[in-house]
Amino acid sequence: MKKGIIIIQIMMLILVMSLASAATVVTLDPTSILSNATFQTSSTVTYGVLVTGNQTTYDCDLYTTENGSNGAGTYSLKVNNFPVSNNTNTTFVSRTAVADAVGSTAYVWNVYCNGVTDVTGAWGLASEDKNITFGVDITAPVIVLYNPSSNGAWYTDDSAVRIGLNVTDTNANTCTLQSNLDVTNDNTTTFNTAFENYDYTSETAFNFAFVNASQDWGDDATGLYKYTYNCSDDAGNTAELGSNYTFFVDTVAPTTFVLNTSLWKTDNVALWNATTATDYTPQIGWGLTTELNFSRYLVCYYNDSYSDTSTTCKNITTKTTLATNITTLDADEDYWINITAYDVAGNSRSMTTSNYKYSTDSTNRALKAGWNIIGNVGNNLTLSQILNWSGATTASIWNSTHEFQSHVSGGSYGTTSVGAGQTALIYVATDTTFSDLVWNTTAVAPNTAITVSNSTDAGSNSAWNLVMNRAAASKTVQAMDSYMNCNTIGAGCTAAANNATNIDYMSVYNNSANIGAKYISYVANWSINNATPLTYGDTSWLYVNSAASSISVNWSAI
Repeated sequence: MKKGIIIIQIMMLILVMSLASAATVVTLDPTSILSNATFQTSSTVTYGVLVTGNQTTYDCDLYTTENGSNGAGTYSLKVNNFPVSNNTNTTFVSRTAVADAVGSTAYVWNVYCNGVTDVTGAWGLASEDKNITFGVDITAPVIVLYNPSSNGAWYTDDSAVRIGLNVTDTNANTCTLQSNLDVTNDNTTTFNTAFENYDYTSETAFNFAFVNASQDWGDDATGLYKYTYNCSDDAGNTAELGSNYTFFVDTVAPTTFVLNTSLWKTDNVALWNATTATDYTPQIGWGLTTELNFSRYLVCYYNDSYSDTSTTCKNITTKTTLATNITTLDADEDYWINITAYDVAGNSRSMTTSNYKYSTDSTNRALKAGWNIIGNVGNNLTLSQILNWSGATTASIWNSTHEFQSHVSGGSYGTTSVGAGQTALIYVATDTTFSDLVWNTTAVAPNTAITVSNSTDAGSNSAWNLVMNRAAASKTVQAMDSYMNCNTIGAGCTAAANNATNIDYMSVYNNSANIGAKYISYVANWSINNATPLTYGDTSWLYVNSAASSISVNWSAI
């Protein structure tokens, strides 16, 4: 009897031990879809579980902080009594977890399973207080390429090649550069899977350094050098680049070239160094440079000096274009000229011609509708040239016998010369500009012969003279009066002044004034308007009354 009891007790112990050894074991995510503290790259999350024990089927409960489409929420039961077969990898129905804006591991989860005889069950991680943590990041990095400014073929003038990126991602990881550069032999090789890796920081610019100071990529115009790049984040999202991009190494500047003075002119008149003209948009020309990777010519007029930042520049992007009209210059300014050739890599070379100067002049440039009087500041012109170049309908001179001689289109007197220092009258239908008056002071003699009114022709028209200031310096009508009317040698009165000459009236002509206000009058020995200036090229009418039959005004002596 005792022996039977003992056998029963032993069997009960074996049963208890068997039950104990078959305790329920819950393993979370056996397929490693969600490891602890990692990221999920999809907002649709599938949770996995493996239950082993002595039950055929278990009821499992899923607890998470995700709250359907509402994102993270309170840790609570989301799926209740989900049937799971013993020792069988099983996934719960998919759940929606919203991507966390800051990319943190904000979601936690755990599974509790029990069976019919195993009513106490088990947690996947010891208890509900121990959970797997994960984040949801479905956004790929955003890459901004800042060096070079764009992908595709580009050039560098430095053998230290750089690719510069600025990457934005909440879970920054690594960018990989791929290239066919052979850093050992400084040439090309097969395309590398990973030429260089860089662990980037979000929104912090960095460079991939293709080479270092000891390496020197030779000039190459064939496009053999290639690269591409991609960036990934901690979740495994990747911003992929497309085709392999090409870059060229060019360290050679364009060849030397000179200013082509034969192409430097106003609309119709040639220019020369240090000249002055009424053209605010003169043409300029230069010689051809040799450059495989040509980019542009930069034509610059520097205001006052080469160091002045107030410049007027123009880009010419066709290598064989060797002349252009500069954009509008300012009135009455001095400019120093330079032309620079650039290649696409940034190498440059300035023209070998240096210290070329050009000045603008507003005198006689503006022509108002009606009659205008201009002084010829240098080059001999014909009435036909003045008529055609100014757009006038009539061009006239006040000749040596003090008679008007006029020319119209197709008419007579077209070949009549208006010499250096002489004056002309122009009639235009509408306001316009005359840009072909070019200074040539060496061609303009300082003396002006004028006719006087004497006892035999008093009051006749021959007493009026139309003259131009032939001195480079500005003169006032008062200085003219003092010079012409002096009687005692000294204090500005010289023998050359033709003593006892008498200017009764003077009228300065102002082309830029409105109609009705073109004449600024002055009566000898009056102070009214006596400070009115006459610059080089300005014109005035003089009424001269003198006992002498003729006199000569020396403008350099005034």
